[in-house]
Amino acid sequence: MKRGVMAVAAVGVFWAMLGMFEDREHGDRYLFLKHRPTYHFYFTSPVGESDKIPEDSADVYREELFHEYVERNGGFRRSVLIPFL
Repeated sequence: MKRGVMAVAAVGVFWAMLGMFEDREHGDRYLFLKHRPTYHFYFTSPVGESDKIPEDSADVYREELFHEYVERNGGFRRSVLIPFL
């Protein structure tokens, strides 16, 4: 019983501190260490390299998450390329 609880807790911590992002220019995927825990795992930029302004509120939210976790706080510096994914 204790091992099961510990395993679930460990998976939760890893999920909260690890993330994956898709490069906005080339589409490569990277695994990275987040600067603070969140249960959002996959980060993408719906705007990409274009100058368009996101109109949908979900796109605005995803763009802000990408900026916070990948660009502003150095997630790209703590990342590893995942080849062939």
